[in-house]
Amino acid sequence: MFTVPNTSIVFNTYDEDANRVPAAQTFINNAENVGGYLYASLQPVYVRLTVGTQGAVRKLPEFFMAPGVQDLGSAPGVGGSPVTKIEVRTAGVGSAQFWAVLTTALDPIGSFSPSPYQVGANGQIIPPPAQNLIFQHNGLLVATEGTADFIDANGMVWTLTDDPVNGRVLISVAPPATSGVLSYVQFTAPVNIATTTEATATTIVTAGAVNFDGVSEYILEYFFSSYRNTTGNACEIISLFHDDTAGAGIGQFMDANFPATLHYEQGGGIAQRRLIPPAGNRTYSVRAFVANAANTVDVMAGAGGAGALLPGFIRIIKDN
Repeated sequence: MFTVPNTSIVFNTYDEDANRVPAAQTFINNAENVGGYLYASLQPVYVRLTVGTQGAVRKLPEFFMAPGVQDLGSAPGVGGSPVTKIEVRTAGVGSAQFWAVLTTALDPIGSFSPSPYQVGANGQIIPPPAQNLIFQHNGLLVATEGTADFIDANGMVWTLTDDPVNGRVLISVAPPATSGVLSYVQFTAPVNIATTTEATATTIVTAGAVNFDGVSEYILEYFFSSYRNTTGNACEIISLFHDDTAGAGIGQFMDANFPATLHYEQGGGIAQRRLIPPAGNRTYSVRAFVANAANTVDVMAGAGGAGALLPGFIRIIKDN
């Protein structure tokens, strides 16, 4: 990177007159220069490129480049030709910052292996820094490798967060659930059910997301105080456990029928489902629907206490 004064500055990526790389530029030659990127900051610049090999050199028209990134291969007029010279001048008063990263094909068997090069203000090509990633744990070096792959498996879920201010990536992991009650959510007021299909069933209560391990058995448990007919028509209500992550029901229960009596109530109960959920974070809920659009039913619950209904709830337990 270098600062461009309010004049033109020139550097060569290849000596087109002698058809050779200048002595200071031993890391790149014309046959290998297959593209790259131009970067500008602080203010716009004008860029003029020279392309082609000896005998077919072309100086392209100058083009305006706003601060940001320009793909060298798609710059105006390049058309896949090797770039042999870059001329830069600022578009206004003052200085701009400009740098180039060139890619080359260095693989002797002919496959394409891009490698970045930075070209300084004096035409010197600066070789890239080491490409390996540096891995540390609690400040201690663990390894230097080219790539990293954090695999979610056996209930372990990795989260990677960019921390550009401190020049790092933050890595955290959610371990799989162990045992006992993993989620408990209650509701303390009636929930009116008016939807008429399983696909549109009304949500009564939703459990908190649980990180399942993919191999253990878990129990979904649901309790409610009672049902109440709210229209006075004969009707039917059907409840179900629902896998919100998959977007599908996983089993119906408590199919109740009501006579044509307003506010007719039927006692509540507990439903359980034992299953092995897929590994990873997952959310479950309890939903319900009625068989006829002319009817609605309340799923009853209260805050508890003297003269009040108990809260309803959904609970997820790991079954050891």
